[in-house]
Formats: sequence, structure tokens, C-alpha cells
Amino acid sequence: MAATPGGWRCLSRPSWSSEGVGTARASVAHLLAYSVWVEAAEPVRLRRVLERDGAALEPRWREWFEAERKWFAEDRTRERADVVVTT
Repeated sequence: MAATPGGWRCLSRPSWSSEGVGTARASVAHLLAYSVWVEAAEPVRLRRVLERDGAALEPRWREWFEAERKWFAEDRTRERADVVVTT
């Protein structure tokens, strides 16, 4: 599923948004009205995070990426997203 910007939307009831690797996990999916999966290729992600955090943390980030791959594969997080955005 591809996404295009849709602009601002007014909601008729109170809402809340959250972001992070665990916010759309299967165990809380029944509580979500909508989920957005945002992704970038791993080399792009690594470059961005090393520019931000420094090269000394590269081994830790590679471990994190591996853990994410396993988590998301088991949880099917991307498959359950309402919208997928690729950067």
C-alpha cells in the first residue's frame, strides 16, 4: 500500500497518537484506530543514525536492527499497517 500526504483532518472525538517500534504491536492492535508504517532501507537508516549518534555506536545499532527484523517478522507489524510510507 502506498501513501500520499493527505493534509490535516479534523476528528470528531478526542484522539491520541504515539510513535515508536512497539506502538503498533499485535498485542495492542485492537486498541488502534489506524497505524502507519514508516520505513527506509537499512543503509539509509544506518547512515542517518550514525550521523546523529556517531560511529562508535555502529555495533549497537546493527544489533538493534537485527532485533527489529525479528520482532517485526514475528509480529507482522508492517503487514497490519493501514498505510506504508517509504522514505
